[in-house]
Amino acid sequence: MKALTFSTFGNSDVLEYADIPTPILKEDEILVEMRAIGLNFDDVYRRKENYHLKGNPPFIAHEGAGGVIQTNNHTEFKIGDRVAFADVPFANAEFVAVQKHKTSGK
Repeated sequence: MKALTFSTFGNSDVLEYADIPTPILKEDEILVEMRAIGLNFDDVYRRKENYHLKGNPPFIAHEGAGGVIQTNNHTEFKIGDRVAFADVPFANAEFVAVQKHKTSGK
């Protein structure tokens, strides 16, 4: 799947449109097909290395909204539900695995 990522810190020229693996869901997650992606100051600060980032690159934004396409048998969500979330890594991608407790909406 495609995602907007960065592997080194710097200005917007470090952003890359790259292929990354489609998420494999864990038990407490739903799969969201992204329709809107948030970009805010903390994303810019992270890219410029002004905020601490955990893990290893590539890094991408952390909030967005979309439609549920896989539920992993969670009864509180069904295919097609609209959800929004924040503080979830890899949000600048076509599909995002989101822990069900980090979502809002329906």
